[in-house]
Amino acid sequence: MTVPLRDSSLTSQHRTGGDLMPRRSSNLILGAVAIATALLALSLPAAMDARRAEREAALEIAVRTADIGLLEERVAADPDNWLLADHLAGLYAARFRTHADPTDITRAERLVRRSLPLRPDPTPGWVRLSSLLLTQHRFREAYEAARIASASPAARDDALAVFVDAARAIGDDAAADSAFARMTPGTFAYAVRSAGTRPPEDALQQVEQACARLEERGSTRDLRAWCMTRLADIEIRRGRPEAGREWLDRALKTFPDDRGALEVAADLAHAEGRWEDARRLYARILSDAHPDLYLRLAEVSRELGRASEAEALEGRFLDIVRDPSLEPLFGLELARYLAANGDCARALAIAERELSRRHSAEAVSGVADIRASCATHDSPLRGRRAGSP
Repeated sequence: MTVPLRDSSLTSQHRTGGDLMPRRSSNLILGAVAIATALLALSLPAAMDARRAEREAALEIAVRTADIGLLEERVAADPDNWLLADHLAGLYAARFRTHADPTDITRAERLVRRSLPLRPDPTPGWVRLSSLLLTQHRFREAYEAARIASASPAARDDALAVFVDAARAIGDDAAADSAFARMTPGTFAYAVRSAGTRPPEDALQQVEQACARLEERGSTRDLRAWCMTRLADIEIRRGRPEAGREWLDRALKTFPDDRGALEVAADLAHAEGRWEDARRLYARILSDAHPDLYLRLAEVSRELGRASEAEALEGRFLDIVRDPSLEPLFGLELARYLAANGDCARALAIAERELSRRHSAEAVSGVADIRASCATHDSPLRGRRAGSP
């Protein structure tokens, strides 16, 4: 079953810039006018840059959408052309990052599987397939696809990178470390995956250098924004939220609707108790493809005294995740919710099934939280703010 994309009925509010404060002395009116004029002149380029970024990001999305329509027609007319199918699969995956429609991932997977036997070298196809399976939390299948892709002693960094991701997802850290040791230091894939294993200062430097190389190569705006969001996340985790906010501002100026940057910004506002900011940001990215966002926004709504809104958001979360076929995707979040509401028998059963699917650090930590919560009748959602270190 695929989960339909659902737009939020909550509206987003946008901040406006601060107004100039009037001078108290009439003798300084001319000076104030001069200062205001200078400030306006300085602010115009920034405002023009922001509008230009919005237009360019919108153009990228429009071109991608047009390319998808054209390629769909060409693939239908030439179904054995694996190059066309691979390009279309890549565009579907890119659109998922901005639109969060799960059907794009299933379409991409179908194309990749169909084109695998047609490729002269199937390795890139296995790499893409593993990445798509990871997105769907089909961790064991992703691991097997990545194992095939990285089996050669001369495996490329992209194959090794996806194997590192898949191995960590199922908890095979030894295999992940072995593959990581074979990767080329200094590459973008290496820098991103080293961030979780190095001290924050080293990780920050590695990823900064990788992002600079992306900038030099003229990468797409959404990829550059993704890179800046990773830098923001590192800064926040090392206890520097101000630096994190600067990177997030840059990411959203580069690609204003980047879901990853908006989510990290929302999580940071949530962690800091800036409830109105958190509500505005979460409302922009609500999607049935990521139902945990409904729970985060529900907590924010309660803090703002919007009890009925919070109940509706929790209801939407349950409508999505109670489907048993979606448990591999959302089981851990459902278990946390059930434990928070006293249904520990169901929460623990789901948690155990999650561990049987993958024994990763994330799953082990989440299940430990749920067990501790049920043992003490405390909520794992209390004291845990999404996005906090």
